[in-house]
Amino acid sequence: MKKFLLFSTAIVSVWVVSASLVFAQTLAQSEDLQKAESELDASIAELSNEEKSELAKRVETFQKIVLFTRAEIKELSEKLEAVNIGFGDEFWDFYKALAKHLNIAEQTVNDFDLRLIEHDSRLEDIKALASEFKDWREGGYDLKNKALFDLILLDKSSSFIELAEERAGKIDKDLNKFKENFGELGSLQLRVLFARAQLEIGQAGNLHEEAQNLFEENYRELFFPGEQAESGESLNAEEGEGLESEEEDNGTSTPEEKLDDSEAINESEADGESSSNEEGEDLDAELDVSVQILGLVEQVRMRLASGYQFFIDMSELAKQLLSEE
Repeated sequence: MKKFLLFSTAIVSVWVVSASLVFAQTLAQSEDLQKAESELDASIAELSNEEKSELAKRVETFQKIVLFTRAEIKELSEKLEAVNIGFGDEFWDFYKALAKHLNIAEQTVNDFDLRLIEHDSRLEDIKALASEFKDWREGGYDLKNKALFDLILLDKSSSFIELAEERAGKIDKDLNKFKENFGELGSLQLRVLFARAQLEIGQAGNLHEEAQNLFEENYRELFFPGEQAESGESLNAEEGEGLESEEEDNGTSTPEEKLDDSEAINESEADGESSSNEEGEDLDAELDVSVQILGLVEQVRMRLASGYQFFIDMSELAKQLLSEE
């Protein structure tokens, strides 16, 4: 009995802290990626160095962008490998599509790197190559990365719900096993608290399901254009084919944002302005998807925390009832 009481309290305290940390760390950058971003920032700052030729500055900046993107792909691949798709077999389609997306992205970056070596002697070639790279990132790479982060959040949410359900099952068995120790009234009081905990966990499950549906509704067409939800076979769409431009909102600046700010690599001013206006209209709608998913996942965390609080209340009540014997 004492083991049940102490363990219930300890597991709640650990969960409340770890859940908050896990959700915060989901979008955090690794040291390698932070280093690559720092080097990119330094390279962009060098664009104002008049001692270097424009060609040299652009080549150096583009090299840093490629390096940053390669580090980014490596980190995203590691995050995806850590995902445990236990919240619906249909999400394996997305998992496999995202894995293929990152493989294609890695090949694409390697190709750009080779082309940079071949065409690093002419300024116009570098401008064209950099513009093409920027279009590639904005043409689907960034948006699919956003879907990847949303999938990771759903995975964490699913894991915490599963843990809470397992904990509830063990507590339920303990309540049945030791009900005679608490008396009729005490057992009823514990059961009321347990029912409230189960209700919170159930609400968390409903919110998680809502987030899953939102994910599938908004990303199905991106990864499987023209296909029904059951097929999941069309993984051959090119990374930059007909996709609206998208910027990540994961707490870090993307290379294209840095380039736009510095004007290091850009298309003509007129084209850039018109393209930005068109993309901005679609950005809000697409951004809302990730914001909504993040909001739902946070509600899941709060509901589970509330459920675990009822477990703590049960533990305290059980101690009181036993002390009165």
